[in-house]
Amino acid sequence: MSAEDDILQLEERRATAMVAADTAALDEIMHEELTYMHSTGGADTKAMYLDGVGTGAFDYQKVDAEDRTIKIHGDIALVFFHMKADIIIRGNPRFLDNRVLAVYVREGGAWKLLAVQSGAIPEPAP
Repeated sequence: MSAEDDILQLEERRATAMVAADTAALDEIMHEELTYMHSTGGADTKAMYLDGVGTGAFDYQKVDAEDRTIKIHGDIALVFFHMKADIIIRGNPRFLDNRVLAVYVREGGAWKLLAVQSGAIPEPAP
Protein backbone atom coordinates (compact mmCIF):
# COMPACT_ATOMS: atom_id res chain seq x y z
CA MET A 1 0.00 0.00 0.00
CA SER A 2 1.31 3.46 -0.91
CA ALA A 3 1.66 6.36 1.52
CA GLU A 4 -1.22 8.09 -0.31
CA ASP A 5 -3.40 5.01 0.26
CA ASP A 6 -2.45 4.97 3.96
CA ILE A 7 -3.42 8.63 4.34
CA LEU A 8 -6.69 8.20 2.43
CA GLN A 9 -7.60 5.28 4.69
CA LEU A 10 -6.81 7.35 7.80
CA GLU A 11 -8.91 10.26 6.52
CA GLU A 12 -11.85 7.93 5.86
CA ARG A 13 -11.48 6.40 9.34
CA ARG A 14 -11.32 9.88 10.85
CA ALA A 15 -14.55 11.02 9.16
CA THR A 16 -16.32 7.83 10.25
CA ALA A 17 -15.03 8.27 13.82
CA MET A 18 -16.18 11.91 13.90
CA VAL A 19 -19.76 10.92 13.03
CA ALA A 20 -19.71 7.95 15.42
CA ALA A 21 -18.15 10.07 18.21
CA ASP A 22 -15.53 7.32 18.44
CA THR A 23 -12.94 9.10 20.55
CA ALA A 24 -10.80 5.96 20.86
CA ALA A 25 -10.36 5.80 17.08
CA LEU A 26 -9.71 9.55 16.89
CA ASP A 27 -7.16 9.29 19.71
CA GLU A 28 -5.31 6.59 17.75
CA ILE A 29 -5.26 8.69 14.55
CA MET A 30 -4.22 11.98 16.17
CA HIS A 31 -0.73 13.06 17.19
CA GLU A 32 -0.30 14.06 20.84
CA GLU A 33 0.64 17.59 19.72
CA LEU A 34 -2.37 18.04 17.43
CA THR A 35 -3.61 21.57 16.79
CA TYR A 36 -7.15 21.70 15.33
CA MET A 37 -8.00 25.12 13.89
CA HIS A 38 -11.76 25.46 13.40
CA SER A 39 -13.35 27.56 10.66
CA THR A 40 -14.50 29.92 13.43
CA GLY A 41 -10.88 30.72 14.23
CA GLY A 42 -10.89 28.76 17.48
CA ALA A 43 -8.04 26.35 18.18
CA ASP A 44 -8.20 23.05 20.05
CA THR A 45 -5.53 20.76 21.37
CA LYS A 46 -6.01 17.02 20.96
CA ALA A 47 -7.48 16.74 24.48
CA MET A 48 -9.88 19.64 23.88
CA TYR A 49 -11.08 18.26 20.53
CA LEU A 50 -11.57 14.73 21.91
CA ASP A 51 -13.49 16.18 24.86
CA GLY A 52 -15.72 18.16 22.48
CA VAL A 53 -16.52 15.07 20.41
CA GLY A 54 -16.87 12.82 23.45
CA THR A 55 -19.26 15.11 25.35
CA GLY A 56 -21.35 15.89 22.27
CA ALA A 57 -20.32 19.55 22.11
CA PHE A 58 -19.28 18.68 18.52
CA ASP A 59 -22.00 16.30 17.32
CA TYR A 60 -21.17 15.44 13.71
CA GLN A 61 -24.23 14.14 11.86
CA LYS A 62 -22.60 13.77 8.43
CA VAL A 63 -19.13 14.49 7.04
CA ASP A 64 -18.31 14.40 3.32
CA ALA A 65 -14.94 15.09 1.70
CA GLU A 66 -14.68 16.10 -1.95
CA ASP A 67 -11.93 17.25 -4.27
CA ARG A 68 -9.23 15.58 -2.15
CA THR A 69 -5.55 16.04 -3.04
CA ILE A 70 -2.80 14.27 -1.09
CA LYS A 71 0.83 15.42 -1.31
CA ILE A 72 3.59 13.45 0.37
CA HIS A 73 6.91 15.14 1.20
CA GLY A 74 9.15 12.70 3.06
CA ASP A 75 7.51 12.11 6.44
CA ILE A 76 4.91 14.86 5.98
CA ALA A 77 1.57 14.38 4.20
CA LEU A 78 -0.67 17.28 3.22
CA VAL A 79 -4.34 16.58 2.54
CA PHE A 80 -6.32 19.34 0.84
CA PHE A 81 -10.08 18.88 0.48
CA HIS A 82 -13.55 20.39 0.42
CA MET A 83 -15.53 19.30 3.49
CA LYS A 84 -19.29 19.50 3.80
CA ALA A 85 -20.66 18.55 7.20
CA ASP A 86 -23.88 18.62 9.16
CA ILE A 87 -22.99 19.21 12.79
CA ILE A 88 -24.65 20.26 16.03
CA ILE A 89 -22.27 22.56 17.92
CA ARG A 90 -23.23 22.97 21.56
CA GLY A 91 -26.89 22.36 20.66
CA ASN A 92 -26.93 24.58 17.55
CA PRO A 93 -27.35 22.84 14.16
CA ARG A 94 -24.93 24.10 11.49
CA PHE A 95 -23.92 23.22 7.97
CA LEU A 96 -20.20 23.52 7.31
CA ASP A 97 -18.90 24.21 3.81
CA ASN A 98 -15.14 24.43 4.32
CA ARG A 99 -11.79 24.07 2.64
CA VAL A 100 -9.54 22.00 4.87
CA LEU A 101 -5.84 21.22 5.16
CA ALA A 102 -4.98 18.16 7.25
CA VAL A 103 -1.29 17.59 8.03
CA TYR A 104 0.05 14.16 8.92
CA VAL A 105 3.53 13.30 10.16
CA ARG A 106 5.12 9.85 10.01
CA GLU A 107 6.90 8.93 13.23
CA GLY A 108 8.15 5.45 14.02
CA GLY A 109 6.58 4.19 10.80
CA ALA A 110 3.06 5.37 11.72
CA TRP A 111 1.16 8.35 10.28
CA LYS A 112 -0.44 10.67 12.86
CA LEU A 113 -2.65 13.72 12.32
CA LEU A 114 -0.60 16.70 13.51
CA ALA A 115 -2.70 19.67 12.39
CA VAL A 116 -6.02 20.65 10.83
CA GLN A 117 -6.78 24.08 9.37
CA SER A 118 -10.39 24.66 8.33
CA GLY A 119 -11.72 27.72 6.57
CA ALA A 120 -15.30 28.49 5.70
CA ILE A 121 -16.11 29.04 2.04
CA PRO A 122 -17.93 32.38 1.89
CA GLU A 123 -21.29 32.82 0.23
CA PRO A 124 -21.00 34.25 -3.31
CA ALA A 125 -21.17 38.03 -3.46
CA PRO A 126 -24.49 39.38 -4.75
